[in-house]
Amino acid sequence: MPEQDAVLAITSGVDIFDMQQPLTLVWDLLLPAMQPEPLPDNPASQSALTDTLSALSMSLVQGQDTSPLTSEVSGRTYAVDTNALQIETIALNFSTTSCVITIKTALGKETFPCGYGVWQRGHTTLFHTAAAV
Repeated sequence: MPEQDAVLAITSGVDIFDMQQPLTLVWDLLLPAMQPEPLPDNPASQSALTDTLSALSMSLVQGQDTSPLTSEVSGRTYAVDTNALQIETIALNFSTTSCVITIKTALGKETFPCGYGVWQRGHTTLFHTAAAV
């Protein structure tokens, strides 16, 4: 938003095809509240915001580390019905310490590491592809 000298990043779980609601909120609430002059320094509020953001977390999935079905699905490739993300196949490959998910689309393959009891960092372009459809 160049006129406001601001950048807005939306990192919600909103479906990419239903972004109008958050954009409407930005237009109706956020933009009118922005003023041309910067806010005065407020070290107490800045510290409170930093503490709040630093404490944010997402809980790990609860349940068993392994499933009796692991050996039946691991290493197999599954075809996917026609879908908006253009996913063609999904494969799961389990080991004793992790799992790798491979997703094939018309544009190529992407792999995602999954951990047991830990978050694994990953990246996808799947949702960028669907927005261009």
